[in-house]
Amino acid sequence: MTLHIHIHSHKEKIEIWRQVFHRYFTEDKLIITSPDGYADYSQADFVIQGMDMEVIDPINMPRLKAIASPGAGVDHILFDKQMHVRWSEDIPILRLRDETLGIKASDYVLMRALYFNLHMHNYRLYQKQKRWKQHQPGLIERIGILGLGDMGMAIAHRLKRNHFQVCAWRKHKDKDNQNIPTFTGSDGLLPFMRSCNFIVNCLPLTQETYGLINKFKLEKLPIGSCFINIGRAKTVKNNELMHVLSTGHIAHAYIDVFDEEPLKIDSPYWDHPQIHLTPHISAVHEAARAADILSLSFQKILLGEKPDNQIDYQLQY
Repeated sequence: MTLHIHIHSHKEKIEIWRQVFHRYFTEDKLIITSPDGYADYSQADFVIQGMDMEVIDPINMPRLKAIASPGAGVDHILFDKQMHVRWSEDIPILRLRDETLGIKASDYVLMRALYFNLHMHNYRLYQKQKRWKQHQPGLIERIGILGLGDMGMAIAHRLKRNHFQVCAWRKHKDKDNQNIPTFTGSDGLLPFMRSCNFIVNCLPLTQETYGLINKFKLEKLPIGSCFINIGRAKTVKNNELMHVLSTGHIAHAYIDVFDEEPLKIDSPYWDHPQIHLTPHISAVHEAARAADILSLSFQKILLGEKPDNQIDYQLQY
């Protein structure tokens, strides 16, 4: 059988993907293409769709069996810029479910929590001022996790192991919360925000979560709180986050995801004294691991089985 896989991204290292795919599909004639080389994708059986390129129109791929994201998010495949669904549910969308992403994300959040808890922002400023002043550690009263999927759950357990009080908010009530105190549904969101002074946003981008975190909700946080976004940028109304920061209601924001990446040079984020930004590094996928995981998913689809990393079109993640 001839199997055609198209890697639709300039960022992905195609040689790494090619090596892994050839290990898994030894009995097939394998054709792997990318935009940087021979880019005929009309016969593609599977597509790896990066965030750095416009999504291919499936009408041009009559053999397509699935489209896959090389990372945890699929919103760049499922939605256009106006958040209209543009992908037919007849063709499965696969996301990357990799436990190492949760480990990396929990490293990032734990580092930020310790930094905030120990007043390190103040000490950095005091060093520049040549000022000797001590603070009692323990700013964080309780950490709240917005979104309790694979990544949010990994972060919650990591923080608990490091002796932080943790709770979470998720949309659905009928999920296993693994002993994490959890608020659920739209009625639970504001009480959740009021109960924490350190919030970690891990929400996927769906039509329901688009702009969900706004000024009204952010102002329910206790004064002096901290906000982290490692989920999707568009789940937060960023201009309203900037406003709440400027009033001092939120003390600091750690932002790792942005509406447009790379961040534009004229973005006000760069110079904002209360914003601490990183270039989308909190949970970076490794090409070899991603290729391993997606190869197994492709094999299941070829056998007529449903892989566990196929998104639910109703949930949109």
